[in-house]
Amino acid sequence: MAVLKDHMLVEIAVDLCARAHPDVPMLVIETLPGVENFMLSGKGPFRTFLRLVIDDVNITSVSSDSIRMECIDSPWTTTLQLPASYQWQLKSVFLNTLFMKLVQKLKMGAFEWLYAYPRIGYCEMLAQKSDLKYLYVDNDRFHDWDTIFKAFPRLLYLTVSGNNFASVLFAASMELGLLRQVVLIIKDDESALQAHQALSNHRNKCPKLKAIAYVTESLTQIKFPNIGAPVSSIHHLQIITKIKCCTPFDFSLVTAAQKMFPSLNFVHFNARAKCQCNSSRPVDNDQRLKAVDALYQSFDSLNFGFPVKVIYAIRFKCYEKDVNELRQFFGTKGKVFGRRDRFAVKVSASEKSLTFRVHIKIMKNPKL
Repeated sequence: MAVLKDHMLVEIAVDLCARAHPDVPMLVIETLPGVENFMLSGKGPFRTFLRLVIDDVNITSVSSDSIRMECIDSPWTTTLQLPASYQWQLKSVFLNTLFMKLVQKLKMGAFEWLYAYPRIGYCEMLAQKSDLKYLYVDNDRFHDWDTIFKAFPRLLYLTVSGNNFASVLFAASMELGLLRQVVLIIKDDESALQAHQALSNHRNKCPKLKAIAYVTESLTQIKFPNIGAPVSSIHHLQIITKIKCCTPFDFSLVTAAQKMFPSLNFVHFNARAKCQCNSSRPVDNDQRLKAVDALYQSFDSLNFGFPVKVIYAIRFKCYEKDVNELRQFFGTKGKVFGRRDRFAVKVSASEKSLTFRVHIKIMKNPKL
């Protein structure tokens, strides 16, 4: 069944996305007969189509007579090497209506359609979509949250900037009783602190909020207030960040988070090394490998009493003659999986796991 499902997904993806091109981020598509025939061919294909739309499709723009949609970070779009954000606009009224009924995710920076009078066409359909589960507000200056929450009262997942989340909690006149997870886009050194302070002050507005994810350029941007009421509903944290490749990985954030979130029982770091120290030519990687060693040592000493998962992606540039030595270094840390130039190294120990994802750019050996 899994193989059959993968085959179905590829059929849809090819018909829907084969026209995508890196230089054309948005396409107008007249018809998709392959998709229509596929999903109408039986219960299995339709369920596959339904799952794909629910999981991977966002509505990004709407007017009375048109809808724009996108797929982001989907495994099958990655396999087909599509642009990071591929948007399309369909001419088919049938497919637009079907997508509108099925889609559960909305990503927008402007909401003029919600205030239009009279609302007609797709604007009216979207405004009446009270079962929407995911909302991404791509606008730091949006403040009319009461209108949003009245239109979409069943939101489970909300993605906003840190500053915006503070305004959400200040402005919302009602309890966000179904909200389960918030993704905070941290853009400066103060927005996470403001978001945490607002959450502490208005924790009763989202009693079922269990998880927070942070998307940030640096771990140092995630700050917690020194005083304030703890928020006991939060159990899970995810941190998506960048780390300077030659600097230590600082786990002290978890200790600070525990003070604010006393029920915390899982933390997931997804980090990517950011470094320009060998961008122009192969150099000695000793400093970077020392940082890797330091991370392993810090990881060994972790003991928070709950699971901690770390995924760390790092790139190296080295000569052909040095590749085996680099792989052998990681081989002393854990089991190595993958190709010679792209591999993963995983080590696990009682409630914690660390995975390095290594990408090596191999250079020709220097001439003697």
